[in-house]
Amino acid sequence: MAALAFITSRSGFVRELGLSRIDGLGPNIGFALVVLRLNDRVPEVRAAAVNTIERLMRNDVGPNGGLAFNIAGSIGLLLNSKKLNRMSQPERAVAEALIRYPGVKEAIRSILLFGSTGDHNNQNLRAIIQAGFADDLLPEIAERSECSYRRLIASRSILYGKYSWKDEGRSLERKLGLDAYTAQVVRSALLDKSANVAFAALGYLIETRDLRGLDNRTVEKLLMRQEASLQRRIGVLRGMVGK
Repeated sequence: MAALAFITSRSGFVRELGLSRIDGLGPNIGFALVVLRLNDRVPEVRAAAVNTIERLMRNDVGPNGGLAFNIAGSIGLLLNSKKLNRMSQPERAVAEALIRYPGVKEAIRSILLFGSTGDHNNQNLRAIIQAGFADDLLPEIAERSECSYRRLIASRSILYGKYSWKDEGRSLERKLGLDAYTAQVVRSALLDKSANVAFAALGYLIETRDLRGLDNRTVEKLLMRQEASLQRRIGVLRGMVGK
């Protein structure tokens, strides 16, 4: 839509005008541009962005599942306070309304399970783990996501009970409370079709020596794996379990 081109203009007046002309939804990238205007340096543009988003929430029409999927596609941005650090109370209120919008969590689940393997969706996963937005989705992502990278990130986070990342040179960490899923995730990760996921699970077992999640069926299937990258760790685990 032409209005989306206006909201990236160098002129605040043109950005404000462009926002006033948006009455429907386009691709996720278009919606993300609207969300970014909540952080615009011009107060009038921020106010126009609030009005636009409220109008979209009232209308809620669009492709790919409607507004919930557009919000889900921009959840990493909405949860990133550094990228939205100019917002005042009205902008923060509408951003919170987007995060709580009906169907958003289910849309995030669908995207992280079945969405493309591109880095945008992977960044969204990292953002929701950092923010603690939807930890209850992680066990299913660890086992069922069609993207091996997302299975790896979710599995490691559950197994180690934490997620660590770098932010402007600082090491940050967030604890997770998903211990009840550890044994289940160990078993699924060891037999994951991705050698990278299995490698990480083997590393966890060797490091922690916590074998409570293993059963004979999992061990037998694991010992049959042929990937060269896994053989050294499988050999170590074989010695630990006496096979």
